[in-house]
Amino acid sequence: MNPTESRPEALVNTLVVVGTGFMGASIAAAAKAARLANSVVGVDAAQANTALSFGHVDLAFASLAEFTQWAKSSAPSVSGLAVVVASPVPSHASVFAELEALDQHFPLQWLTDIGSTKHGVIAAANQNLKNL
Repeated sequence: MNPTESRPEALVNTLVVVGTGFMGASIAAAAKAARLANSVVGVDAAQANTALSFGHVDLAFASLAEFTQWAKSSAPSVSGLAVVVASPVPSHASVFAELEALDQHFPLQWLTDIGSTKHGVIAAANQNLKNL
């Protein structure tokens, strides 16, 4: 893009990437580069701070519960929330349960995952995402 051209408006205000290992951090970095979101948040107990140090995310949290607590105090800046679940499929049940709690405070615009198998993802979603 030419530096004098205006950038397109972001599609969402806040993109949360749950799981910031190789694939999740790559998605976060691409979303930032394309300005798909005004703010990109990484959630991962082991890797979020690494993604932050490389500039792949704007904010890093160890858990969705920690992000939710922070977001409650920053509510206006968190509107327009979208989530990419990039954690291993066996973790999806607990991630989806935390997303259900997050959605009570901040309705999600969209939710997607990059799990390699859909059977486990669908089962976890049916069990834990009752209101989404």
